[in-house]
Amino acid sequence: MESWGVLQPIWLPVCIITVATTVIVMAVTGRVTQAIIRAEKKKKEGKQA
Repeated sequence: MESWGVLQPIWLPVCIITVATTVIVMAVTGRVTQAIIRAEKKKKEGKQA
């Protein structure tokens, strides 16, 4: 690996940023999904009443 000398000083920050952004994206996706499900439930309950 000829490029290891260039990548060596930044591999740890890149890994940390990758893990952090993955967790953030998963959390936001979960919250949006919950909000959509709740909105659909509310809409459905409104039609039945």
